[in-house]
Amino acid sequence: MKGVLIKYGAKNNTEVGVSLGMKPAPKKSKKAKKSSNFVKAPGQGYASYLAANDNPARANRCWMAAALESLYAIYTPLWQRGINGKGTDLFTALLFHFLSRVTYELNLNSSIRSTLTRGQNKLWEMANAKHPGSFPRGKFSSCDFFIEILVDPTNLKKNKDFQKLFGFIDDWQYTCEAHPETKQLDLQSKRKAHVIAVRPNVVNSHILREIGSL
Repeated sequence: MKGVLIKYGAKNNTEVGVSLGMKPAPKKSKKAKKSSNFVKAPGQGYASYLAANDNPARANRCWMAAALESLYAIYTPLWQRGINGKGTDLFTALLFHFLSRVTYELNLNSSIRSTLTRGQNKLWEMANAKHPGSFPRGKFSSCDFFIEILVDPTNLKKNKDFQKLFGFIDDWQYTCEAHPETKQLDLQSKRKAHVIAVRPNVVNSHILREIGSL
């Protein structure tokens, strides 16, 4: 109800309806309390994964966020070569998730929160189904192993482009400390790989005492 503004001494102007005892119109809340500002303008804001502290089943997923952000930083359209979109493997699911993120960044007209949540949940479900016990619900897991199974060439065995994308030849050359000039026999030292694993046993077996000098 609006009408002629009435002044009561030094007080602020009051609508007629309020002066008659009616409740003032509630103010519209712009955002939730204690929520952070998010600027959608390109180059001024970056949406990322958030821990679900209110959901124990989706807590402690920092390892997954680190893995997905690391892969998204190097993602290019070349990853889509030979992908028909009908696969049910982990890498195809990862591509669909990254394509959704790219679409949001180009248009800025959808909910990035639901996109990130759906992608995270689907990838976890697929990884847990393929490797039961490796990714317990709500528990910390191996970020390295998660990346390893995402880009594993066996996901798409018939796709030659995918095999070249992350695969490489691991070639071991053996030498004798007592006779370094003598060439050792090639005992199946070449093998296909897609990750470089540096573990304590590798360091110890090669007697690498000064790691910092490598």
